Amino acid sequence: QVDLQDEPTMETVTGLINHLVKTGILQENVAQAINVSGILKFYQSPVGQVVLANPTKTHREVPFSLLMKANQAFKNFGGNEQQRILIHGIIDGYVEADDGVYLFDYKTDRLTPQTTIETIRDRYEGQLRLYAIALAKILGKPISKKYLYLLSSDQLVPVQ
Repeated sequence: QVDLQDEPTMETVTGLINHLVKTGILQENVAQAINVSGILKFYQSPVGQVVLANPTKTHREVPFSLLMKANQAFKNFGGNEQQRILIHGIIDGYVEADDGVYLFDYKTDRLTPQTTIETIRDRYEGQLRLYAIALAKILGKPISKKYLYLLSSDQLVPVQ
């Protein structure tokens, strides 16, 4: 993971990637595909700045399991109202800042004429809603803001 005590630089992120390759955690071809400038631009975004301002309150790659009613998870669920489902996931990151809890999720989707920011937001809105429900239960407090960060276009996308 990127060290949050200092603002990440090209050298620190590249050094981390090289270390992961040397230790066998990351394959060389995967390392070459990493968008280092996109990672750096995330930390320059408003959410990235909140992360850097709160390094000890930032949590990354948080696994969770959530048992909930299926009709709460899926908008058009047509089955039994009492049917429960178990949802597993890994939250890319969240930060507990003074002004609330920020939830963020990285995406590699590319923007095209057919795949707009709105399309991507719609595609992942349900996922972030479930993540927010799970995280609110874990923390015992509501989630203030939810974001997607599009690594391919370096864009921070707010999600309702």
